[in-house]
Amino acid sequence: MSDEQDKVSLSKSGDGGSRPPQKTPESLEEALAELARLKEEAALNYDRWLRSMAEAENVRRRCEREKSDYLKFATEKLIRELLPVVDNLERALGHAEQQSQDEAGCASLHQGVELTLKALKGALEGQGVAAVEALGRPFDPNLHEAVSVEEREGATDNEVVGQLQRGYLLKDRLLRPALVVVAKGGQTAAGAPEES
Repeated sequence: MSDEQDKVSLSKSGDGGSRPPQKTPESLEEALAELARLKEEAALNYDRWLRSMAEAENVRRRCEREKSDYLKFATEKLIRELLPVVDNLERALGHAEQQSQDEAGCASLHQGVELTLKALKGALEGQGVAAVEALGRPFDPNLHEAVSVEEREGATDNEVVGQLQRGYLLKDRLLRPALVVVAKGGQTAAGAPEES
């Protein structure tokens, strides 16, 4: 067979070898039904595509938020480890203040610890660390941890009257709650005596 005869025989067979035979609709109704089905399928695929795009955008935003939080709070572990150092320096200052200030050695120790504490607190503040205010304020379970309750005259109910350990925030996130003593009884927050 010659090349021309091969081409003629392929064209007579109808498939040409490149695409599958297509079923042609036999009536207009079948064609319209097929068109409606294809439009519905296209709409469904478009809806799926829109949902996929929205999900991809949500994942991108979540990743950006997690990255931002990571960068914002990356120093949290280090700061938690430094807080006991601040506590010990504060205790040393408190102890030194109770001792006789007549001795020059005690006064210089007090001054040295005070300068060290001031520098350390400055470094922590530079990282966004802030102390939780507790004394004289109403008890807040989000910021304070009550270790005891005392009946105290002149104090309102649920007022923080003692602080055993200072609490700290890192950029508005609680690092450590303040360990506090809370007043019981006394006056209500409005200032009137508590009813029996």
